[in-house]
Amino acid sequence: MEPNRQSAETRQKILEAASRLFADNGYRGTTIEMIVRAAGVNIAAVNYHFGGKESLYQQTWRHAHDQLMAAVPPHGGVAADEPVAKRLRGWIQAGLRRAMLGDAIELKIMRNEMANPTGLLRQVIDDAIRPIRNATQALLRELLGPRASRLDIELCEVCLIAPLMHVAGHRQAQKHEGLAPVFHEEMLDVMTEHFTAYALAGIRQIRRRLAKSGSRRRRAKGRPA
Repeated sequence: MEPNRQSAETRQKILEAASRLFADNGYRGTTIEMIVRAAGVNIAAVNYHFGGKESLYQQTWRHAHDQLMAAVPPHGGVAADEPVAKRLRGWIQAGLRRAMLGDAIELKIMRNEMANPTGLLRQVIDDAIRPIRNATQALLRELLGPRASRLDIELCEVCLIAPLMHVAGHRQAQKHEGLAPVFHEEMLDVMTEHFTAYALAGIRQIRRRLAKSGSRRRRAKGRPA
């Protein structure tokens, strides 16, 4: 086997083993010894490829995140030149698909981090999430129109994300607490249509409110509405 290919495969083995262990046990509950044993490599390989446990933890989360985004892209496969309402639908359906997964490695690592914080993932998560969040806010800005403030956009962003978190929470409870199913894969299209209609109606209402507010300000200044 070529040295470069062997090196890449060793790195991949370490990432996959570390992903499972960090997801199951968290950062503090996982040792380098556990990782090298699961990956079938030596400690020198971990140090060579990652420089130590902290960096491996960060790169493991990023690797898991990239895998999830490749499997379920944030845009839901909808092209950038499609109508904005269709792009919103794609965003919502992709979010629902990720929420339905529930036990994705990225999400399990994040849950462990929230339960027992290390602070090590703060920057890497911000770097990975920021472009996705910027794209989401750009979509909302397009829907809300030019009068929308940053706060208007952020509040609408919360209203989009909260239902997805609710679905993800129910899926977790269903899997790990034995609760009766509430949301399941067969409902994906129905849920997508419902959430999209609900979101678009709310956004239209906010846009009308912003337009009326702008008209009142113009009249107050003696300008035609």
